[in-house]
Amino acid sequence: MFDVNQKITVSVRCTEGVKQVTARYPIDEELIQAYRSRKIVTTSVGKGLTKTDVEGADEANLQLFNQIRESGDDLLAEEASHVVEQILQSKVVDVQETGGTAIITLKTAAGETKHTLRYPTVAEVRRYRRVAYELLSGRFGKQMLRVNLQADITLYDAICVSTDGYTSAVPANHKSAVLAEFLSIAEGDEAPE
Repeated sequence: MFDVNQKITVSVRCTEGVKQVTARYPIDEELIQAYRSRKIVTTSVGKGLTKTDVEGADEANLQLFNQIRESGDDLLAEEASHVVEQILQSKVVDVQETGGTAIITLKTAAGETKHTLRYPTVAEVRRYRRVAYELLSGRFGKQMLRVNLQADITLYDAICVSTDGYTSAVPANHKSAVLAEFLSIAEGDEAPE
């Protein structure tokens, strides 16, 4: 069972040896702020090629780590990113479609969880797409994308029928991972023939 209230201990290999840190799972507001702080920047490098970087990820993860740390040593931004990534890890491993719903299995650090979602309406998807991402275009072929995690939470909550494997609320990053996979399947069903 996944429990957002369970403390998590992570080992970090550093030049000084192995550091142990214990942290709590971040609340949704902390995750929303961390996601908002990251910028996905795509730059044209010529001859039709682009380069994509995630700017501010280590700094956002360090800030998130400092909010959720219960005990342990101070960490560098890269080390804090490792801890945050270990805590937040989740991956969709199965999708079973059943008529008007789908059961999505998500693998987490604490085991598998299941999410039953109904298919969203076209109106729900269009409203979601309008606010899910902010894309800014700049000079010299540079584009910046920011993710609005609150949009994922809102749509997930609207289409979630049930969950299994949680002792409390489903965290925002789980909702986001499940929703991304589900929408790719749901919108794939609507592809023109």
